[in-house]
Amino acid sequence: MAHSAAAVPLGALEQGCPIRVEHDRRRRQFTVRLNGCHDRAVLLYEYVGKRIVDLQHTEVPDAYRGRGIAKHLAKAGSSDQWLSPLRLAPRPPWTSLWRRI
Repeated sequence: MAHSAAAVPLGALEQGCPIRVEHDRRRRQFTVRLNGCHDRAVLLYEYVGKRIVDLQHTEVPDAYRGRGIAKHLAKAGSSDQWLSPLRLAPRPPWTSLWRRI
């Protein structure tokens, strides 16, 4: 596993401000920096065995909820771009909600 953070720009937080999801494999998390570097939204994950990834949960600060940030974290976490040859554990239902939006 690589220990560097990879960034993937996804959508927009506010007009003219792109949402940038960073992947930190060492910490097993995806993050979005909010309001500079101080506030962050996060999606935590764990490995189940050697080839299965379990997306645990998202945390988005109250002031930023309802803006689609968790959706972008879930998209990044379930992306084939980083998962291959891994696969997702069959849980929890909220991780597939972004597909319906």
